[in-house]
Amino acid sequence: MNRIPAPNTLIVFEASARHLNFTKAGIELHLTQAAISKQIIQLEARLRVPLFVRAHRSLLLTAQGKALYQTVVKSLGDIAATVAEIKSLSGKLVTLASTAAFATLWLMPRLHDFRQQHPDIDLRFLATERNLGPIPDTTDLAIRYGNAGPTDANCHPLFSGEIFPVCSPDFMKRHTLHRPEQLDGMPLLELTTEHWQGMDWELWLRLTRLEASKVNIKYFFNDYVMLQRAAELGHGVGLAWSHLCDESLQTGRLVAPLRDKVAVNPGSGYYLLAMTQQSRAEVQAVQQWLLKQAQDSST
Repeated sequence: MNRIPAPNTLIVFEASARHLNFTKAGIELHLTQAAISKQIIQLEARLRVPLFVRAHRSLLLTAQGKALYQTVVKSLGDIAATVAEIKSLSGKLVTLASTAAFATLWLMPRLHDFRQQHPDIDLRFLATERNLGPIPDTTDLAIRYGNAGPTDANCHPLFSGEIFPVCSPDFMKRHTLHRPEQLDGMPLLELTTEHWQGMDWELWLRLTRLEASKVNIKYFFNDYVMLQRAAELGHGVGLAWSHLCDESLQTGRLVAPLRDKVAVNPGSGYYLLAMTQQSRAEVQAVQQWLLKQAQDSST
């Protein structure tokens, strides 16, 4: 098997040969144009033949490149068909990808309802820490946050949201917080902006036209679940997102002492992506359930 190039290299070659463009192949595979070009050069060096004719602003396959492309396409197609057959025999299992925060705080409280409605469908969760990055091929549905989703029928908007200050009931007993000005000097919890754009105190104060002479941020987090848990435990006041903190507000673990709310990145929101054109019946059932839950949570 060591005579065969690495699978990743063959996937890079297939995308490059299909697009006849290294830049487009890089976009598809989430790699830079330079990384694509380097792997192709290494593959050509290993095979000791050129696979592409590089002309000015154009790319063509050589005879050897065409032969390899035909074989790689057939092999990858055979693998995809076998994987699909195996998946069809694995029962009614639906794989759903989302951030860990979304899965923990929005999906988990609703799973009892899902089980009551769909007792024969099993769910597999693929949780990530960031919204960016490739979606695994085994995913049936994915929930992503962004400025806009793809403009095709496989993308469905779920909801946007608002941010506002929250704290624990015990924290409210120990501190006076009825007006925004009273946030001055109070221990605050904040998400680092490289992970969650639009969730920082400076921006919230500016959008609500408030001024705080002493923004006293005690704890910084790169994970929203940690921040919300810290607020529930009384470590300070954090900025919460309406849809992600609903369950904590309803159960009394959190309270919202101020009415001042601002939109989270206006124009942005969560989107539900169907990863295949022809979805199985169980995938369609999960999709419809998610859309109904999102609609209910927005009313």
